[in-house]
Amino acid sequence: MSGYVRERKFLGPSVCADLCLDILNHYCLPDPRHPGGTIESIYYDDHGLTAYWEKMDGICYKHKYRIRWYPGTGLLPDGRREAYLEIKNRVVNAREKKRALFSVERELLEDADLGDPQLKSTLDDNALAAGLRIPGDLVPTVSIRYHRRRYICPHTGSRVCFDSDLRTGRINGEVIPETGPITSSLVVCEVKSAIHNEWEWAGSLFRAGLKLSSFSKYGEMVHAIINGGLSQ
Repeated sequence: MSGYVRERKFLGPSVCADLCLDILNHYCLPDPRHPGGTIESIYYDDHGLTAYWEKMDGICYKHKYRIRWYPGTGLLPDGRREAYLEIKNRVVNAREKKRALFSVERELLEDADLGDPQLKSTLDDNALAAGLRIPGDLVPTVSIRYHRRRYICPHTGSRVCFDSDLRTGRINGEVIPETGPITSSLVVCEVKSAIHNEWEWAGSLFRAGLKLSSFSKYGEMVHAIINGGLSQ
């Protein structure tokens, strides 16, 4: 399990957001380097939606592939944007993330149709350059955007993230049905730690309306696109 960290997620309705943030601000410290900001990712899957079905079928060993960037930061002088190729491997509630920084044309990353073959080659070429192994049949599937606030638990050293304003952007109509933008009414608090910890503020999150969940942003948003509503 070398390289893996344990991840727990608390999920609830967005009406709980303000109270949950009050709890986290009381018990935790803002991340000193990146206290908050917007995150956007393009998720890659095959035409059979293997990564999606791994989540929905409750497979214990799952894989996820994406290109991630941070709107408002990372814009280079030549107009290109910094982005990260990320591979997440999960075994039950432990996960390992491999990450490689690269630069890409801003317009391609932010505006191109997800069926654009350059977006597939961007993943393939940068994975090869970074020495990361990915399946050859992956294609851009959906882009997802949300706002994240980051904290550190001072008693356990755990990293805590609170995500809200979750929404879809572009959808690859060759893989899943195209629909209008979908905005989730859910918020999620993710806690990452190298070892299992008990957090004194977890009970407060439960009382605020959150519950432990195996929530996946990619899985839930693809579910919403295919079935016309979130499963939670």
